[in-house]
Amino acid sequence: MRADHLFKVFDIHSSGAPSRLIMSGIPPLRGDSVMEKMLDFAANHDWIRHALVLEPRGKDMTSGIVLQPPSRPDADVGAFFIEAHGYLPMCGSDTICTVTALLETGQLPITGAETVVRLDTPAGLIEATAAVENGRVTGVTFVGAPAFCLLPDQQVTLPSYGTVTVDISYGGNFYAITDADPFGLELAPDTTKPASRFAGELHQAVNEQLVVQHPELEPVHGVTHVLLYSEPADGIGPTKDMVVMPSGMIDRSPCGTGTTARVATLLSKGRLELNEPLAHTSVTGGQYTGRAVSRGQVGPVPSCRVAITGNATITADSTIYVDDSDVLAAGFQLT
Repeated sequence: MRADHLFKVFDIHSSGAPSRLIMSGIPPLRGDSVMEKMLDFAANHDWIRHALVLEPRGKDMTSGIVLQPPSRPDADVGAFFIEAHGYLPMCGSDTICTVTALLETGQLPITGAETVVRLDTPAGLIEATAAVENGRVTGVTFVGAPAFCLLPDQQVTLPSYGTVTVDISYGGNFYAITDADPFGLELAPDTTKPASRFAGELHQAVNEQLVVQHPELEPVHGVTHVLLYSEPADGIGPTKDMVVMPSGMIDRSPCGTGTTARVATLLSKGRLELNEPLAHTSVTGGQYTGRAVSRGQVGPVPSCRVAITGNATITADSTIYVDDSDVLAAGFQLT
């Protein structure tokens, strides 16, 4: 069978969020760190991102994991994350999917009922612990990059909704976090369009009206995602959350980096204690649990490390063909 480019992939989902783990087909990338390799990929090989995560081989919600040799001796594998709208230094659901697939397919050895996998990512070293039963990964807990609330209780103006109070927080990516209830937004599978429209206005507003820059990582700036939440009316049980991407697509999972960012926000405001769990439930009913495990500092900003627990399922083992003569070789996206 003829093809100019072949990519060996595993497809996985976590709470319905589809991930594509790219095992082969990536050209050698320049750079000493995974961050530098991600930037080289973006500058010189971005067509691969389009080809593998957009239609007709993917869809707007598909994310990808590009594996790389680790650039640090304490890591098992290097990885950076690609999506329809660009690149992420860290992705929680992709981390859960990556660890699950690497262990269940034998790419990394299972060393016991609790197997540790260390990922070298642009956001830093991510240590994940997989719970394993009979060769199957039943759950993954990872401790993410230092998280923090950069700009608490900021007010921005939206054309259709007026003044909105948001927290700008980092959990591996920057999030604008706000309560959905005051705006009558129901976080449910059959009412996603109003929430998506609201999030689109909020995303544009915070990036136009606020300056968002990571204190230590120069390439990381601007809000990439919006996290809407709705607390249970009786105060019992998990919080509903919905993470909306710049494209307007809604994360099917509760979002690992988003949950991390919200844990950091609540800890900074004294509304959550160290090791106190916060459960987020997504529109698909999937649940992640986060808890702050330590405090720290990122530049001048108080930070914490957050442990996130979720699970994933492998859905496919395949080879993707890309032929240069195909007019849709680089994929397409409808807006």
